[in-house]
Amino acid sequence: MKNFVHVIKNADRRAISLVHMSDIHIWQPQYFTNPITLGSILTNNKWRDMKQAQGYLNVAFNRGPNSYHPDLFTKGLKDIIKHDFDHLLITGDITNISLNDEFQRVRDLLNENYLDAIPNNDKSEVWRYCTAIPGNHDAYTPTSVDLDLFGKYFGDTLGYYKHSETCSLHGRFPAIKIIQTQCKTTNVIVLSLCTGVPTKPFVAAGTFGGTQLKDASDILDQAQQHLHTQGVATMYKIILMHHPPIVRHKESWSESLHGMSQHDKKLIDDFCSDHDVDLDFEWVTPINLIGAILLPIKKP
Repeated sequence: MKNFVHVIKNADRRAISLVHMSDIHIWQPQYFTNPITLGSILTNNKWRDMKQAQGYLNVAFNRGPNSYHPDLFTKGLKDIIKHDFDHLLITGDITNISLNDEFQRVRDLLNENYLDAIPNNDKSEVWRYCTAIPGNHDAYTPTSVDLDLFGKYFGDTLGYYKHSETCSLHGRFPAIKIIQTQCKTTNVIVLSLCTGVPTKPFVAAGTFGGTQLKDASDILDQAQQHLHTQGVATMYKIILMHHPPIVRHKESWSESLHGMSQHDKKLIDDFCSDHDVDLDFEWVTPINLIGAILLPIKKP
């Protein structure tokens, strides 16, 4: 898990502080309501969800719970409270194999160490303090996507501008929220995208799919128009997506398992250029890959 702090300053020398976390991968089966074993996965899962067996073997016997120690997550959350940071951004891979109990455990930790500790926190407006999007491990199986397990536990972090109301994970995206700064004429727009989709065993690649970026363009334009009517002159635009803008290469086996297609790479490049996006938050790549989105420099 990586934890970075980004401060966006405006012309009035006021700032908003954002904490970025990714690839939390909490694995604490001792807290699960339903005991998990390889046998239970093979017995209870549909054939289309059998990738969960491969993932279970990896996390239980290879990666292990200490690779992504929960203390890193909880200490990071407590630091947000201690230093009075404004907003937490989580860019996916909250879980390992998209078990309902995994999502429940991470949400419990988020509540206990962060959300419940915020002074005067209105729990009906969690989106004011946190934004979470799914990664490929949070859309690990077709059934977890159909049941929208991510949305069940983290949908309330996405904000009040939603593309659609649906009981399917991908129907929640794109989603937009607006974070107000101390300066009334400067706001931060957070655009949440989903690249997590069920894939074949060992594959961790992602895609935007369908009309997600076209829909994102429409709601981003609507949000900007709304803010202009409210007298907001400066808008910092931030994109959250799990997979980095790296094209899947076939030169090596490991490089072929990550990133996105050339088509998706061009789509997000064009989107960021067309909409003058300021920052893009993603995951941390497990292998040495370099990718970039070229952003135009704003004129003063």
